[in-house]
Amino acid sequence: MFHTISAAKNVDPMLIKLANSMVASKLQLFVKVIVPATIPSIFQGIRVGVQMAFFILTSAEMTGSTAGLGYIIHNAGMNFLVPRLYAAGLCIVVISVLLNLFLVSFQKRLLFWKEQVEMFDNIETKKVKKISKLQVSCIILVFIFILIQGGIQVEKAYDYQNNHKNGFGYVE
Repeated sequence: MFHTISAAKNVDPMLIKLANSMVASKLQLFVKVIVPATIPSIFQGIRVGVQMAFFILTSAEMTGSTAGLGYIIHNAGMNFLVPRLYAAGLCIVVISVLLNLFLVSFQKRLLFWKEQVEMFDNIETKKVKKISKLQVSCIILVFIFILIQGGIQVEKAYDYQNNHKNGFGYVE
């Protein structure tokens, strides 16, 4: 909603003056000038809204659900199931990236007339930087280190839990 309001307020006044000078009716002004000028911002708002809704849904599943990715993350965290925790987190990332790619491709197909605007004005930044093998190796090593540390922490938690139970089976 805010993206739509902002886009409608920021329509180029020259376009509106041009349409008025051609004696366009209010309906023609709306349909042929304001709507096409606001559609890119509306799609940006839809993308942000869909992503926020997905993450809020996942967060809500963590607290009040018995199914879903949020529940899996919460349950895995409470029961020290680190691989399941990482798998659910990875699923959330993959689903959100695929959802975003779908919305971007849909927007490009719908708005074929809109020119692509670069994020940066600097010409030198338009070159795509490739990731070197060293950088990929470092990322993989960091990921493996995180997995190993998670496993060590799980083992410590299991040992603590098993060594500090009282006669009733509860951790002291």
